[in-house]
Formats: sequence, structure tokens, C-alpha cells
Amino acid sequence: MRKQWPSLPGGHFAFVSRTLFPISFLLVFQHLDKTRSGKEPSPHLICGATMCAFVIVDPVSCGSQHSRGWRLLEPKLAEIYPYMSLAFPRRRSEMAALVSAALREGHTEIVAVGGDLLEEAVNGFFDGDGSLSPDAVLAFLATSDGVSKLSKAAVHPIDVGRATYLSRDGKPRTRYFATMAAFGHAAGVGDTQKRSLLEKLGDWRSLGYRGRAVRLIVDQSFDEIVTIRSVAIGNRQIIGKTSGVQPETDDGQFNVAITMQTRAGNALREVKGRRVLAAPVAETHGRAVPVALDYHSVGRLPATFEILPRALNVRC
Repeated sequence: MRKQWPSLPGGHFAFVSRTLFPISFLLVFQHLDKTRSGKEPSPHLICGATMCAFVIVDPVSCGSQHSRGWRLLEPKLAEIYPYMSLAFPRRRSEMAALVSAALREGHTEIVAVGGDLLEEAVNGFFDGDGSLSPDAVLAFLATSDGVSKLSKAAVHPIDVGRATYLSRDGKPRTRYFATMAAFGHAAGVGDTQKRSLLEKLGDWRSLGYRGRAVRLIVDQSFDEIVTIRSVAIGNRQIIGKTSGVQPETDDGQFNVAITMQTRAGNALREVKGRRVLAAPVAETHGRAVPVALDYHSVGRLPATFEILPRALNVRC
């Protein structure tokens, strides 16, 4: 491999050297020109004179560039993005760094392919100072069936959440989320969307779970010490409909659903706000209160959740 990261015309990547980066990328970026599909790119996807689509593929749900699923999907994507760069990371933990590098190279359209990429892709758009490229667009493709919809999709700005929390080893961390954060029991079981119903019902932790005493502050409207089972913090409505990306429902506020444990059973309360603070109190007896972002367990309380209105452009 080359010992540097050369740029192809239009800011496309060529090869990545393992010696230049602290993580082992072990991947190759491909430059695809219009001869791949025989078509000129659509005007709304042009950046200068060259296509700026950077496609990153989930190594778990889609496999490598040699997998059957990707071989079927690639020609469909090439119809939409005749010029594109491809990245096949070995680990999901590498994805945010790859997206950030692509944005710094000048790419203005990132396509995340795979059912479990959203959180990592979103975090690639931000650093400690905010957005890396405010005009860049994220397109999320969960399944091959979504390719036809992607070709007709418009760009919408959505609200993004920023969470500051403690990692499992007690170090402060900051990450971003596009749909929902949670803490308490829902965060503790981890990757809740990916587990079967039978696994959830059979989880012994669900049966014996004891509530945690937490001080919860939502703006100026809510400040109480409550015994919680779970708290869900959504960028959009949580109860009664899917909490996926829905740009038309974003209003610059979190929807906070608090499930409290009482002697009579669980009680649900909903509040709205732009900033949520949560910290365990002495009654937890040292038991950590786990935190999850976009359905992935990341750390524990105390934590602060802030909303960034219209902070990310998505094609959906």
C-alpha cells in the first residue's frame, strides 16, 4: 500500500496506509467513473465537476466487497451515484473516523449502507466544536429495497442530540444521536432493537430489575428525584409512533418519556425540553445507571443531553 493518502480528482480517496492512522483501516477506496453505469450523474448530486458521494458499507449487515449482498446492491447504487468512493471498514468503530475524514477531504454527500450504521455515521459529521461540514448531506440506506426511494428523496434538516456522559471506565465522553437516547433498564439490556422478543421476555434482568433513584432536570419545567425504570429521550415523538428519522416532526425540543417505578406499578410521564440532566443519587447504592444512544449501550450516568436544532441534513 502507499504510504500517504493521495486525493483523486474531486477529492476522492485512493489508498489508506495502515501506518498513518491509529486504527487499522485495512480497506480500499474505489473511484468509479461514469463508464461504470454509462450515465451522467444527476445535477443535484454534483459537487463542482465531480460526484461527491462517499459510500461506507456496514461490515456486519452487508459484509465485504466480495459478498453476494453487496454485489447485488452496488449496481443499483451506481445508477444513482455514477461517481462514488467506497469504504469497507473491518469494524463499526472505525466508521465515524472514516466519515469525518471524507468530509474533511471535501465530500458533501455521505451514504451509509447497512442496518446498524446510523449512530456511527452521525458521529462522523461532528467533533468537539460542532458540525464539520454544515452543508453536507447524510443518506442512510438500511436495506436494498430503499435504493429506489433514495433516488427520489429530498434533503431535510433534522434535529440532533448531543450527550455527555461517563464511559464504562469512568471517563467523560461526548457523542451525538439522531433518534433516541435512553437510560435505565432499556439502556442496560443493550442493542434492544436487535434482540428477539423471546430473548427480551426471557432476560432474567427484566424480571428482577429494581428501579434507580435519579435526579432528573428538564429545562425549568421538571426537577425531581424519581425512581426510574427507564427514561427515553427522543428527538421526535416516542409514544404512539416510530422514533426513526422523521424530519417533519422535529421541533427543536426533546420528547422525554419517564417510566417511574411506584408501589402500585409503573407510571408514565411525558415532558418536553431542550436540555436534560440526569444524575444518580445515594439510593442507587453504587449501582450504575446505563446510558444508550440510538439503541447502543455507551456508558452510564451522570449525563447531560442537549438538542441541536436542524443540525444535520439528511436525504430521506
